[in-house]
Amino acid sequence: VDTSVRFMIGEKVKFITHCPECGSKLIRYEGEAAHYCPNETACPPQIKGKIEHFISRKAMNIDGLGPETVDMFYRLGLIHDTADLYRLTTDDIRGLDRMGDKSAENIIKGIMQSKEVPFERVIFALGIRFVGETVAKKIAKSFKDI
Repeated sequence: VDTSVRFMIGEKVKFITHCPECGSKLIRYEGEAAHYCPNETACPPQIKGKIEHFISRKAMNIDGLGPETVDMFYRLGLIHDTADLYRLTTDDIRGLDRMGDKSAENIIKGIMQSKEVPFERVIFALGIRFVGETVAKKIAKSFKDI
């Protein structure tokens, strides 16, 4: 970087050191620019992000669920992790904001249908660091099942 063409009156960029949501000290992996919140089990954006990845089209492809629904279910305490999705019932969902009988049935149907996705998509859905679609396919091909 050629600093001779910069204005020298500028301030250095100060990165935050703690997660603004849960207060955990942020970490930065060597060789990477981004800072991460390591609190995967108690930081709401981390939890909701993992669930949103899990339900996505390239992962479990759960019809009827999206970020807004995940957020609502999380706020109401219906889900705290991906496993909780499989414990939901139509009675849990029916009567919630914008959720009638048909919506509840469609969500539960989508969750049940997700049990039929190929093994490589289940591996990808877990959100393991550095395991994208291609690596998930290679793992699934090597191990066949759990």
